[in-house]
Amino acid sequence: MKNILSTLFFACFTIFTFAQSKITMKLTNPEGYEWAILYKIIDGQQEFIQNTELKDAKYTFDLDKNATKGVYRVAYSMKQTGVIDFIYDGKNVSFTINPENPFESISFENSDENKLFQAYKTAIVSEQTKLDQLQIAYFSASSTQEKTDLENEYKQDFKSLEEKQKSFEKESKNTFAHHLIKSSRRYFSPTLYKTQDEFLQEFKKHYFDYVDFSNQELNKSSLLIDKVIEYVFYVNSSEDKAIQNKLYEESIRDVMPKIGDNLTAKTYITISLLYAFAQLEDYELIKLVLDDYYKKLPSAYVDENVIQEMEAKLKTALGNVAPNIFWKENGKENSLTKLPEEKNFVIVFWSTTCSHCLKEVPVLYEKTKNVKDIKIIAVALEDDDKKYSEFKVQFKNWINVYGVGKWENQFANAYDIHATPTYFILNSKKEIVAKPNTFEDVLQYLNIK
Repeated sequence: MKNILSTLFFACFTIFTFAQSKITMKLTNPEGYEWAILYKIIDGQQEFIQNTELKDAKYTFDLDKNATKGVYRVAYSMKQTGVIDFIYDGKNVSFTINPENPFESISFENSDENKLFQAYKTAIVSEQTKLDQLQIAYFSASSTQEKTDLENEYKQDFKSLEEKQKSFEKESKNTFAHHLIKSSRRYFSPTLYKTQDEFLQEFKKHYFDYVDFSNQELNKSSLLIDKVIEYVFYVNSSEDKAIQNKLYEESIRDVMPKIGDNLTAKTYITISLLYAFAQLEDYELIKLVLDDYYKKLPSAYVDENVIQEMEAKLKTALGNVAPNIFWKENGKENSLTKLPEEKNFVIVFWSTTCSHCLKEVPVLYEKTKNVKDIKIIAVALEDDDKKYSEFKVQFKNWINVYGVGKWENQFANAYDIHATPTYFILNSKKEIVAKPNTFEDVLQYLNIK
């Protein structure tokens, strides 16, 4: 009986072991790195899978048998470059990187599909760089012979690029990498352009020639959104803000029809553009993308929370009248809109559970409590009033508002608050004139020593 149980246990253990796949990322320079997070790219967005701790200079993740194929991402640093993407094809994946230089240093020990895609990127980028350099050289060429030599060399390198592209597409047939390889292709003219203007016009015109927006498999990667972001933000640029916004608008209106009927892609691309412009605090473009594209998606693809968040950002744009805040004072209703005119108003969103607030807000109070012509409204975002009742008595010269519900509080939603402390400065008309990052910035704006 004991032998039978042992055999069954071994069989079950073996089945369980083979039902899993391991993702192993080795660091050539592990100092300073501790944790990593594994994500899967779904509908163009990263979805959390699991996290793990660095052991023996390696991050190891276990994926169960139900893990779907596609592009996965390991985030190992808060830095922008602290992520690396790879293809998961249902088998073990092991690779090594230098964490300070991940994209150029990555090396796959197994996974033929990842090796193939990595080889493709290396080979194609090299060929593309040659053609770009020849094109640049042609623009500055001074003699007919020099131009002829460049033209002949360009034709040979163009042929080499085309042959390599076709070879990789053929070799990658029936793999996930095939979708990425086909849509990563970049358009090159068979002959050199005569002028820079012609080159730029054609580059923009043919930018999406090989991007298949109808391919649902590409929603399992970041390729589509990467292409759109690059086109909108980097193909055209100007130092003049008005001109730049016009270029942004033209690019958006160019690309959105190309996405076609892939509503999933259109949704996450539109959301990504909204958050990109929100980060730039470009409210004109937020409104454009929100009204002309996001709100016009079928209702099943629209998230009302995204709309509310973006509309809150629009309401708190510089120059807009601040959303109203109201409270009870001596048993009577009062509000921001009812307050008599002052030179400036300051709105402080804080919380008794925020350690930064408990350090900064009392200092701000001491610096401002006796300053004339400034009215400060402190909105405490709280889950309950246990600590708030104790702290608010310290700020008796301020207007104190109890923001019950914390992040779900109506004033937090109206002002799009996601972190505390957050500051707004208003002018005498209660228009938002500044959104300082720190209390020192508040004092500097108000010229308070």
